[in-house]
Amino acid sequence: AKNSLALVEAEKGAMSDLLKLAVRVMLIQEMLLRYVPLDKRAFTTVEFNDWGLFSEYLGPILQNKFYPFLAEELGRLNKLDIPEGVQLESCDIFDGRLYGHVLQFVVGVALKSKKSEVKADAFKFGDYVDDELKHLWTETSSNEKFFPMKL
Repeated sequence: AKNSLALVEAEKGAMSDLLKLAVRVMLIQEMLLRYVPLDKRAFTTVEFNDWGLFSEYLGPILQNKFYPFLAEELGRLNKLDIPEGVQLESCDIFDGRLYGHVLQFVVGVALKSKKSEVKADAFKFGDYVDDELKHLWTETSSNEKFFPMKL
């Protein structure tokens, strides 16, 4: 997330806001991956290629910036000399269905809001998840609060 927000600094206006939204949704997805068991998040979701925001804007960002960055980082990790006793594990690196589902939820809630924003209570996370989200967002070096998310 920190490296993704660094890309935001190079952008201005609506693109910057869109990239910040993408990072916020990524962090919410991370909370779901951590706290919702796999069998509880195995579901059919909407077709995102039919959704303009995803297919025209976020899809290309993921394709041209996030996936190459992820591949580079995984390649770098694969070449590291790992000290004995240390084990690297990865799972659920990127679940596009879950990410898209969260993104569509966030946009839908914002569109229904008078201020075009999403507050923490829209997710009904426990305090420990809210605290973890705040901590992760702080680690990205953003000066903004995580919630409310403004679109």
